[in-house]
Amino acid sequence: MHEVLNLDLFFFEEQTGFLKAGNRYDVYNPRTQEKVLVCQEENMSLGAKLTRLNFFRNNASFELIVRDQADVKLLVVTRPKGAKSQHDPIEVLDENDQLVGKIQPKANLKGGFDVFDAQGAPKYTILKNEEKDFDFVKEDQNLAKISKKWAGAGKEFFTTADNYLLQIMVTVPENDPLRLVILASVLVIDMVLYE
Repeated sequence: MHEVLNLDLFFFEEQTGFLKAGNRYDVYNPRTQEKVLVCQEENMSLGAKLTRLNFFRNNASFELIVRDQADVKLLVVTRPKGAKSQHDPIEVLDENDQLVGKIQPKANLKGGFDVFDAQGAPKYTILKNEEKDFDFVKEDQNLAKISKKWAGAGKEFFTTADNYLLQIMVTVPENDPLRLVILASVLVIDMVLYE
């Protein structure tokens, strides 16, 4: 696993654009202000772009590729084509396109998400604990906290661009594949709830 994934703090800044179809997030280490990751949709088809510009964008398929600063692919977050609704599971793939987990929105989106391992067994839950905060938990143990941050009046009122702070707790070991799923959960929250 890439060393950057062992950080415990990540700041996600969604990039703005007028009538943008694809999403892009720059991810920083808040302690050093250094950009460490880029997450973006690549090679979108015309049909996918048109779907994103209408009222059904939350149901659209997507594929976000997360790369380091050297352009090395680290993981993929995808809602496969043919998804019928925004409640379909989102897949998290490692750098070799191997499934490491799935994140499925609950029927009531305000209730958060269920997280499954690669074999389909339920393992974790993402709970919405306040208006803009989420906890990534296993039973009573909090493994990560995701906070939606104020992006400024211009971004908040005139775009769908959002910022997030991810804190991974010390109880999650370094090089654990769970870190991929936790990182992906920030992107899933934004794509499903706030796009």
